[in-house]
Amino acid sequence: MNTKFILPCLCILFFAANISAQVKNQPLLFARIINSPRAVGMGGISANLVDAQSALYNPGAFGVFSLDNNFSLSLPNNTKWLEQLADDLHLQTWSVGGGYSHIKSNQDDKTQFKYAIGLSYSERILDYGRVSRMDQVGNPLDSFYPKDQINSYTIAFGIDYKIQIGIGYSLKKYSTDDQLIMVGGPLPSTETTGNMYDFGLLIEFPLHELFQLVPSNVNNMSFEMTPSLSFVKSNLGDNIGPVLIGGAAQPPKARKFGFGLNLYLLYNAKNYISFQFVYEKERDLVVDKDLFTRKGLEFGLMNTIFLRSGNVEDLIYTDSDYSSYGIGFSLRGLLTAFHGSNSNDNTTDTMGYILKNIDVNFDWAKINEESSLLDDTKFMKLSITI
Repeated sequence: MNTKFILPCLCILFFAANISAQVKNQPLLFARIINSPRAVGMGGISANLVDAQSALYNPGAFGVFSLDNNFSLSLPNNTKWLEQLADDLHLQTWSVGGGYSHIKSNQDDKTQFKYAIGLSYSERILDYGRVSRMDQVGNPLDSFYPKDQINSYTIAFGIDYKIQIGIGYSLKKYSTDDQLIMVGGPLPSTETTGNMYDFGLLIEFPLHELFQLVPSNVNNMSFEMTPSLSFVKSNLGDNIGPVLIGGAAQPPKARKFGFGLNLYLLYNAKNYISFQFVYEKERDLVVDKDLFTRKGLEFGLMNTIFLRSGNVEDLIYTDSDYSSYGIGFSLRGLLTAFHGSNSNDNTTDTMGYILKNIDVNFDWAKINEESSLLDDTKFMKLSITI
């Protein structure tokens, strides 16, 4: 990335977060970018999704995730960001999590009350690549490599008693490079650090359990319906500064509310067909305006192959609307579909337990909107859960 003039990296982020000019002096806007291929494939919805990346976007969803998983690893992915504006701008995320699941550790326990605690560490980085400084006639002087980074520490709790409730908290330690490139000489290079935090909640209502609709014979076909509600407040904290000329600024505080509906068709206790719909609304708490509504769909076959689509509506600038689509693959779903699942069998052999519970997920997504700077942006991610 080369420049002759002032390059406030924040200006790029106005496009990166699909946030328009009403946001004037907010640093760390990349904290609001979704880099999960599953979420992006469904229009960028994230608050209602329960998977290995939940801690990044809704710590409450990570509590529900921990009810059925003892370990998760979302491998690092590197998304080329806004290739139409810059050739070396990269968005990177990864996370690792673990905890205690009463369901997994006491699989013979028939009590109705179950619980879990989960801990997660996550990183997200916006790497601006090489930025060159030039003199007034265009001769190169020197260069530097700015980046913004957020390290998150999440604790979450999950409860399963007729309904599933997840509640979580994330402490986010950020660092951002304040240096601006100017003709004739740079400003002193400094790094601003500080803390933000997220609070998240997810509630799932499995109607088949609430109304005792589970058939007594597992060989029967059954239909399950699970609505869900989510609430997230993110990037709360004290003002950040001095990041821009003009002094301190508020962090990119936001609030999300989501409604989801999961439908499952099972036969012989196997998930044959699944369908998920999620509606999500995001509000910018700094400018106190609703920014986006997102709608996402996911269709699953044999809990192995997933097809996704979604769209984003910008409530202020309609020209920023865009759509997306994606696919997913689950190794555990494949093994269960063709060989049956013994994952509910109790075993004291560690390797046997891992082989019966491990899952490897691959997700891919693409943004599709010719009028948007995000057009043709692709996302890929590999995750491992036990």
